[in-house]
Amino acid sequence: MKITGKLLARIGISFLVGAPAPSQSLSESTRNASRLHDLVNEGEYAQAILFANKQLNTLHMLQRDDLSVRLRIYLSEAALEIGHIGDAGELLNDVDRILNRTGGSWDAPILERERAALQLARGEYDAAAITAAKARRLSIDHDFTRITVGYCQSLQALALMRTGKASEAEDLLQRPLKDCPKKPGKYFVFAPRILFTACLVESHLGKFAEAQALCQRGLEMAQESKRETRDLELAYLASAEAYLEAGALAMSRDAATHSALITARLFGEKHQDLIAALHLLAQVSVKEGKIPEACDHATRAAKLATDLFGADTAASAGPIGALSEMKGCTSPKP
Repeated sequence: MKITGKLLARIGISFLVGAPAPSQSLSESTRNASRLHDLVNEGEYAQAILFANKQLNTLHMLQRDDLSVRLRIYLSEAALEIGHIGDAGELLNDVDRILNRTGGSWDAPILERERAALQLARGEYDAAAITAAKARRLSIDHDFTRITVGYCQSLQALALMRTGKASEAEDLLQRPLKDCPKKPGKYFVFAPRILFTACLVESHLGKFAEAQALCQRGLEMAQESKRETRDLELAYLASAEAYLEAGALAMSRDAATHSALITARLFGEKHQDLIAALHLLAQVSVKEGKIPEACDHATRAAKLATDLFGADTAASAGPIGALSEMKGCTSPKP
């Protein structure tokens, strides 16, 4: 199901006027937050957002915003998944305000984890590496599962790789990879994302066979659901970058095209993964000597990045810079 802008036009609370005020305990609120997290990770994005909105209405009527923290964090995760970067940031800012007023530390590991994921999407790699390391420490302190800790490490590893520290990133991924299931049927939350990061890191280190094996494991996990999800398009996106690093241009083009098509079907035209796919397609076209085609892909990537993130942002710098380096191409109008 494609997520439209109208669905998230009011991603916050749409108050239920005149409805009787129900009750909700801390344990029930925690269960609801876990249900929301499951929906997001199962790719049920529209259902997740509607479910979260209903629960937030209830807590608002009870004047219990203190119980809404985890719901807001996972709703931010849903917004980031579907490409609503601004909404994701606003929700995390709401969480900061609530925690500053009410205190509490149990949700801190989850908050920092999702903050790191958002910073990665924004291209703020140095900040993301620091935040992900903090999320990892907090997750260990709170006795979170090893795969959850490993996911925090994978976020840190991806940020480090993007700043040219692939060897450090590889070291960080050793333990998380051991904790990933070996067979596709044994699906755990976060496992595919760990594998995709490891695939990218190995490809940037020139270990192409290892990279492709890791991407294939992640793809097989993503295919278990038998439907299109963000994990599936990320599998193709990671493979496209790994193939490009290996010089396998035709395979890179095919994987990037698959990723772009799935992204557009799921989330529409304004999504960070579509920008990445177009950026890869532009690089493939340059290497193939197809400059007009490369210019088209790069122009579209830069325009989408400008629309989604703004012109003067870290996330837009790469696509705009790549476009400016191509002869005969022009930067997108703001």
